[in-house]
Amino acid sequence: MGLKRAMVIGLDAADPVQIKRLMAEGKMPNLKKLLEGGTANENLAMIGALPSVTPPNWCSIATGAWPRTHGVTCYNNTTIGQSLTLEELNWTSSNVTADYIWEQFDKEGKRSIVLSYCGAWPPRDDKSNDKSIIIDGSGVVPFLRCALDYQKVITMEEGDFPMEYTPHVIKSDNTDCIIMGDQYDELKKQSMKTEQGDLVSWAGHEGITAYPAGIEDLEEDGNIAASQKDHAENYRPSKADKLKTALKTPANWSFELPEGAKEATIMLAKNTVRRFAIVTASDGIHYDTVTIYKNKKTSEPLGTVTGVGNWSEFMYDYMIKDDIERKVAYKINICDMAEDGSKVILYWSYATDLDNLDYFYPKEVGRKLYDEVGPMIQFASVDVRSDHKENDKLVFDTYAKEGCEWFAKAAHWLFKEYPDWQLFYVHIHSIDNFQHWFVNDCVPQRNPEYRYYQELIDAVYTENDKFIGEMMTYLDDDTSIIVTSDHGCMPKSAGDDYEIGSIGGTSTKMMKKLGYTVTYRDENGKLQIDWSKTKAVAKRSSYIHVNLKGRDPEGIVEPEDYHQLVLDIISDLYNYRNKDGKRVVAHAFTRDEMEYLGMGGIHCGDILYQLVPTFNNEHANVMSTTHHEGWSMQNLCIMGGAAFKSGEFIDRPVRITDIVPTVCHITDTGMPGSVEGGIIYQALKGFEEGRYERGDEWLLPTGKRLIK
Repeated sequence: MGLKRAMVIGLDAADPVQIKRLMAEGKMPNLKKLLEGGTANENLAMIGALPSVTPPNWCSIATGAWPRTHGVTCYNNTTIGQSLTLEELNWTSSNVTADYIWEQFDKEGKRSIVLSYCGAWPPRDDKSNDKSIIIDGSGVVPFLRCALDYQKVITMEEGDFPMEYTPHVIKSDNTDCIIMGDQYDELKKQSMKTEQGDLVSWAGHEGITAYPAGIEDLEEDGNIAASQKDHAENYRPSKADKLKTALKTPANWSFELPEGAKEATIMLAKNTVRRFAIVTASDGIHYDTVTIYKNKKTSEPLGTVTGVGNWSEFMYDYMIKDDIERKVAYKINICDMAEDGSKVILYWSYATDLDNLDYFYPKEVGRKLYDEVGPMIQFASVDVRSDHKENDKLVFDTYAKEGCEWFAKAAHWLFKEYPDWQLFYVHIHSIDNFQHWFVNDCVPQRNPEYRYYQELIDAVYTENDKFIGEMMTYLDDDTSIIVTSDHGCMPKSAGDDYEIGSIGGTSTKMMKKLGYTVTYRDENGKLQIDWSKTKAVAKRSSYIHVNLKGRDPEGIVEPEDYHQLVLDIISDLYNYRNKDGKRVVAHAFTRDEMEYLGMGGIHCGDILYQLVPTFNNEHANVMSTTHHEGWSMQNLCIMGGAAFKSGEFIDRPVRITDIVPTVCHITDTGMPGSVEGGIIYQALKGFEEGRYERGDEWLLPTGKRLIK
């Protein structure tokens, strides 16, 4: 027998309800094949952790512990006793207070490979990670923080006008689902500072980035629609750099260009790098080609692309960062082009810094991977033209397709480079990206073009399915696969907008209406919280924090009033109604009660609440078992390969904390010290699960229910 191996394939936000539909439609044939030869619950789901956001759930899948134990309680953390104006970044391992499964493998001298897994970075103990290969996923997409230059929409048009450059807005808070590299740098500039400019420090929190919490401005009457649009933009970084530049007759080139060529100057890297675009007609009549040159003296182009909707190959170039020339890679796409060459619209991808190896452990893995596999295209997320959806669709689809292809190539290379691997954890985020961008447009009553947006989402599921197919080629008598997700996703019904529960930061609308939060506008018109009058605030996706005197630096609530205030807030949350009379809050728990749900500790609030599904924030603030508008919040769990039963459903509810103990069991590995879940024995070969139904006189065993 060979090495016992296990793969945990994480598809962020993969919804079992959508997957069952796509399997039936033939759009996910590989996962269907894995299911038919493997096992799952009939709903393909497992019960997730609270809240239903990325960091706590992936942390539970990697530790086997609930948030109360592993310490990651939302997209961001807030620590009791720390200022309510601050939040802590949860994308790194610094906040995690439980053992990762790969750390247990290290202790036993077993090789693990962790590719783009949320919360795995950085390795927490170099000595214990001698056998680990870890490629950072803390920026959601690997190397996202290595993007040296931002995505761009470049318009080249005939005329005599000065170049127009509009940079994207760098966010200084974290109320969205994706952290860009320059956004992260901005957060670090603000991190751990008080109003006096002193560093904030508290025991046991070294290395954690804490920064001012954003405030979501949803309380202005009559501005709900605009607020919802702003909220959607938070998730989708569609505000690319914009560049408009003139197309002119070529001049001063040291080599001959095709007849009829037109040139434009392109500025990159915050206008520190100049490149030249040449627009030509491949047939001599109809313009269809863009070629990029480093300068007018070097005849070898950086790259070229022909045809609207097509992509170039990766272009390898150099840009300046911190006065140092660094090698980068990027691609371009022709989104639109006039046949006479008078106007061209390009999408210019993020430029990946290939000299930055700070996101690989060990670093030499990064250099070899870049050299032998190549870079991956960062997510493309720009509506170039609202009236030209098919061209936009090509940009989106290519990101999904090439991203999954890169993951497959990287995995194949890693397995070849490290043939002694026994554990593989991988996380792919593209499904979550697409669903945040488009899921609310999939409801017919919200958008008459809902089929277009559903097709976009279906396509990204199909591309992820192709990756699963690539990994299934490794199935043998010793290898098992678990395909899972951290949560699902659900759209809002037409007319239902959320009023509480931001992914990160503080949401003020409902708590202001209830009289617990008081706000004002500062001299710049920015919304601020008046802490001298605020008794409680809604922070992050699912928490109410009481502003308690003696505990919170801004506290005004007397300790003897705490208990009654919590009960009053819960009553008011349950009684709150939306504009058409619908109840908004489904559940609310005190600190004592939330312990029953695996929550609590210093990183939870004073109240944990969950919303009625129609008001959910795509995901984040409803239970993982809920369904709405043909979607669900369920976590996916399908098991196949050497260790698992074939073609048989199981009855046992699977919980998110069960993944780690099951993987350890099937690989003959000890359990990490913080495991709280149990082995899914019912899914294992040779284990007979008792099945009973009520007969006239006795409980009688029934036959097995097979997967069809």
